[in-house]
Amino acid sequence: MPSEVIIAGGARTPFAKAGGALRRVTARELGIAAVREALARSGFLPTDVDMVIFGNVASPADSANISRVVALGAGMPDRVPAHTVNRNCASGMEAIGQAAHLVATHQARVVVAGGVESMSNIPLLFTEEFKDILFAAMRARSTGARLAAYARLRPRHFKPIIGIEAGLTDPLCGLNMGQTAEVLASEFGITREEQDRFALESHQRATAAAARLREEMTPVFAPGRGGDVTPVHDDVGPRAGQTLAALAKLKPYFDKLRGTITAGNSSPITD
Repeated sequence: MPSEVIIAGGARTPFAKAGGALRRVTARELGIAAVREALARSGFLPTDVDMVIFGNVASPADSANISRVVALGAGMPDRVPAHTVNRNCASGMEAIGQAAHLVATHQARVVVAGGVESMSNIPLLFTEEFKDILFAAMRARSTGARLAAYARLRPRHFKPIIGIEAGLTDPLCGLNMGQTAEVLASEFGITREEQDRFALESHQRATAAAARLREEMTPVFAPGRGGDVTPVHDDVGPRAGQTLAALAKLKPYFDKLRGTITAGNSSPITD
C-alpha cells in the first residue's frame, strides 16, 4: 500500500527582480535560507531528513549539484543524499513530485524538496575565439609567445555572450521565450489589452496579499555597498500603483512592429 504523503511545512525567500535587491546573494544561499526556515517551521531536525531534492535551471559553476550544497549548508549530515533536477520552468515542481513518490513508495520518510534560482548570477560567457586566445596564452612557454597570443585580441572579443539570453532561447527552433509567447498570443487570439489586464490584476492581487505572502517568507539579508547588509522582507516586483494606462504605454519588446508582449505584461526575470 502506498504511504500517505503529507506536506509538513514550507518556506520561501522573497522574489526579487534580477539585478536588484538579491543580486549579491547566490542561489545556494537562497536555497539554504529557505530550507533552514522550512525545517524550523515543520518541527523536523536536519538529522530527520532522508533525502534532499532541488530543482534548478541555471546551475552555478561552483554548485553544480546545488541540492547537495544546499543540504550540507542547511546542516544535513553527510549521509543524506541529494540530487538536482532540471525541467526548466517546472524544475521545482518536478522536485516535489519526486519527493512525493519517494514517500509514497516507502523509499523515504522525510524529504526536503523545492526549487531555487538566481538569475542575477547567470554568468556572462566568452566567445570561442576569445577562449582560443586565452588558452594559447596559458599554454605559451615564453613571455614572447604569451604576448603574441594577447596581441590577437580585438575589441569584439570583449563583447560577452549573455548567459541568461542564451539559456532562454531554444536551440532547436531559435526562438526565445518572449518570441514564443508572441507566437502563442497570435495563434490563440490573445489581445494586448487582455494581457495588460491580466498583468494589472496580478499586481493588484500580489500587493493586496502582501501581508499574507510575508507569512510564507523568510527574510534574506543581502550585502550591499561598503559592507552594508539590507534585509529583504517582501517580494520586489509587484507595484501597488500600477495602472492599465501605464501598461498600455509600454512598447512591444520581442516583435516591435506587430507584437503584444511588453516588459509590463511579461513575467520578470527573478531571483
